Amino acid sequence: MGDPILDGVYAELIVTALLEAARSAIHTLRSSHSGSALDSALREDPVIARAVDDAVALLADVEAISPEHGGERLRAFLHSPECRNALVPIFYADRPTPPALATLRSGFASSLAHATGLPLDQVSASAERLYEALLAAARNALHAAIAAEDVAAHEALSHWRHTMLLDAVDNLQRSIALLRRPDLPSHDAIHAYAEEYRVQVAQREGTVVPPHLEGQARRPIDDIYVAPHLQPETTDRVKWAPIVYERFLGDLRRTVVLGDPGGGKTTLTKKIAWDLSGDARPDDASLLPPIAIRVILREYGAEKGPGHSLLLHIEQTASSRYQMPAAPRGTFEYLLRNGLAVVLFDGLDELLETSRRQEVAADIESFVTLFPATPVLVTSRRIGYDEAPLDARRFGTYSLQELDERQVTEYVTKAFTLDSEPMTADSPLVRTFLHESRTVADLRSNPLMLGLMCSLYRGESYIPSNRSEVYEKCAVMLFERWDRQRRISPAVPFESHLRPTMQFLAHWIFSTPALQSGVTRDALVAKTTEYLHGRRFADADDARAAAIGFIDFCKGRAWVFTDTGFDARGEPLFQFTHQTFLEYFTAAYLASIHPTPERLAQAMLPYVARREWYVVMQLAAQLQSRRVADSTDVLLEHLLDATLDEAQRQNVRVFVLDALSFLVPSPGLTKRILAAAVAEEVALVRAGHGLETGVLDLVLRVGPEVRVVAREVVVEELAAAAGDVATLDLALHSLHDAARANADWAAAQLELRTRLAPRLQEAALTDPWIAVDLVLEGMLPVAQLVERFGLAPVFAPRRFRHYIRATNASLISELFIELATEPADRWTLRPVVTDLVAILRATAPPWAERESVDQIGCEMVDHLYDDADADRALSDAWDADARLVAFAVMATLAESMERDFMEASPLLSQDLHTVVERVEQIAWSRPDQSGDLAVDVFGPDDRALVRAWLDGSVRLTY
Repeated sequence: MGDPILDGVYAELIVTALLEAARSAIHTLRSSHSGSALDSALREDPVIARAVDDAVALLADVEAISPEHGGERLRAFLHSPECRNALVPIFYADRPTPPALATLRSGFASSLAHATGLPLDQVSASAERLYEALLAAARNALHAAIAAEDVAAHEALSHWRHTMLLDAVDNLQRSIALLRRPDLPSHDAIHAYAEEYRVQVAQREGTVVPPHLEGQARRPIDDIYVAPHLQPETTDRVKWAPIVYERFLGDLRRTVVLGDPGGGKTTLTKKIAWDLSGDARPDDASLLPPIAIRVILREYGAEKGPGHSLLLHIEQTASSRYQMPAAPRGTFEYLLRNGLAVVLFDGLDELLETSRRQEVAADIESFVTLFPATPVLVTSRRIGYDEAPLDARRFGTYSLQELDERQVTEYVTKAFTLDSEPMTADSPLVRTFLHESRTVADLRSNPLMLGLMCSLYRGESYIPSNRSEVYEKCAVMLFERWDRQRRISPAVPFESHLRPTMQFLAHWIFSTPALQSGVTRDALVAKTTEYLHGRRFADADDARAAAIGFIDFCKGRAWVFTDTGFDARGEPLFQFTHQTFLEYFTAAYLASIHPTPERLAQAMLPYVARREWYVVMQLAAQLQSRRVADSTDVLLEHLLDATLDEAQRQNVRVFVLDALSFLVPSPGLTKRILAAAVAEEVALVRAGHGLETGVLDLVLRVGPEVRVVAREVVVEELAAAAGDVATLDLALHSLHDAARANADWAAAQLELRTRLAPRLQEAALTDPWIAVDLVLEGMLPVAQLVERFGLAPVFAPRRFRHYIRATNASLISELFIELATEPADRWTLRPVVTDLVAILRATAPPWAERESVDQIGCEMVDHLYDDADADRALSDAWDADARLVAFAVMATLAESMERDFMEASPLLSQDLHTVVERVEQIAWSRPDQSGDLAVDVFGPDDRALVRAWLDGSVRLTY
């Protein structure tokens, strides 16, 4: 065979390349269940043996040509991303065209020459032999993996092969041109620069400044960071369960993360950069993760102009942010072309003008086309993203979730530990904070606001109850109390001087995008002097002196607005430390210069109509509502009654409806707004459309002060409208998610269903999907469903109609999901399970039409499962009835997937792999030593059925 070390190298190389290709195709990093078995099989494969023999021959050639570039350098190359980048295109084409194959060969040879430091003509013959052997071996490995039911390998052939091949070949062509440039740095020089860059990134991004009172000391990010949950977003409005940070990081490919202000988007990019760049180094340098490149898009947008590309910006910021020497020409292009970097584009939303955001979004799309081997993450606020979205066909979208109660507790415990002795969730300070802040639970679910509230609570033992009050209190605290604790008195009080100055500067900076990456000291002095002269000081010199005093006050001390670095000329730059405070002070400025609701509404209207400055507009309205009595109705009515085109009117209606989450209009106006929203949703349903505007979601998010009115309006309007199946469907499902989270909406849901019960029962006589819903709500026995419609609606997913529940699964998948994800004492559907399994046991299979089986449930099960759920599912709570439900779900799904295996979508195929594993874990035990699957975990009434299904004599679908 050859060198035993290289034997292992090649087997591992091919498996690694195989899985890398599959990951690229399906945007997932799930590990293969057949990895070890496949590795063993490949070692015995004659094609692999020939590949290893050729590798040994090449090794001898390399050592003969240049001993110093011998086996270790070749071995490192075979493990490297550069080699994988040259091999990955194999997996996207059964038979590449001759030009494409020539490019693949040439790319492999050029990469090998660059990695070994040898001239191309000296390695080309050996590289050709090796590549041909690898090409045959990789194809053989791929088909062996498919035969071994490695679904990820199958998808490497079946999904997006043509597109991925074109991208990969194009990238290789550009890589070849780069590798043949005479001025390209050596392989060692590039990797040495990358490692130095990695160290600088770790030092810069591995720390954060927590928002606490005791100064601006930077702390290790892991001391305060709480890993978020991220929810995949889909275009069909099916709501999948969130995934944990670790899985998200594994899935990172072409990804957009949307979140709220202060929701942790920037900190997420810093955490990813730290995790990729930190101190945990593998022994083998070839296994190092890619370097992390953070691109702050407001800085790029401010500098964007002719000839300024993202690549150039990355090269320049290596010097300006990380104090690196200028990269040798071609270094970053090489890293990006060979998958040696991850690029984190932070803050698309911070480009305020829609046209500017669209330009930068287009730049990012061009970037990923030029560098297809490089994973990319883009962060943006949710509001306004639709005005400049990235191509949904190329980018997956995740929503950064608010902190849940467990995460809030973890954060509070860490925050209170920063400047004191270690605490736990049971420490008195933690417990009292959590208890007293429960009235503003929506605010504390935001990481930034939670951090500030912790600081506020430690200083004053008081939590404001209103969002704008929290911002205002934090601003006063950070400007005044911060210094008072150190017995430092500001030259002028906050209320009379600092607050209005800060508001003026915030509006100036916010409305001038070029300033958002930082304002120079000279520009800040000049603008502050302009504001103070004539307003606070009659003499220009006095105004300038006060302006300088203001800057000196902020420098290095005020957490809200402070010095953040230097420009290219070495001049200090000042900046709001978070976009949230920039927006708050901008809103306060607008509310102060437009003191009446009529004037403020007129000023807000252009922005609201275009869905720009969304948070600023919200805060401005809220600030005025607190300061001017009875202003809310006047402001909202002026917005609603403005003369606009239909698209602009829709934006205004959505804004006004959203405003009910933080404003309290009169009951009459509240009813008018809500009734119009519900009527709009009903009209869409009757026209055959789904929830295109999301207005009903906004209705259900109104603040507690208007919830009583909202509940009355929603119940009355939906009850009056519900007549046909479509509107009954809307009424039946529309309150589902809100009712699970809020007792008021749960009561409204019960009232609505009680009022509609006769109409629902009548509809259930002819509509199986209404009948399924009534079964799930305990309003119809499952026996009546089966008697009327047979077993078909038990296994088939409800059709996509006008309002979709948290899931759109079949009845039996809904049952399985509850069994798998809830403790036994919370199984609300237990009676349905009991009745259904009695019917199944009394009915000889097959039970379902294969084409109509709920394949959606397959993907849903994968998203809902994590290790804890699997452990729970395997607990003793799984009695015979529960196991039969699991078996019925998994077995019918497996059969339905097998029929059209080659055409199965990538997610479903990957999930089938997961489902098969879950069948083995949940429905029966692992194989015993004789190799037979044990079935004694089932009840005695079910064992014969399971055994017959396992040996193929019975199928559950037809």
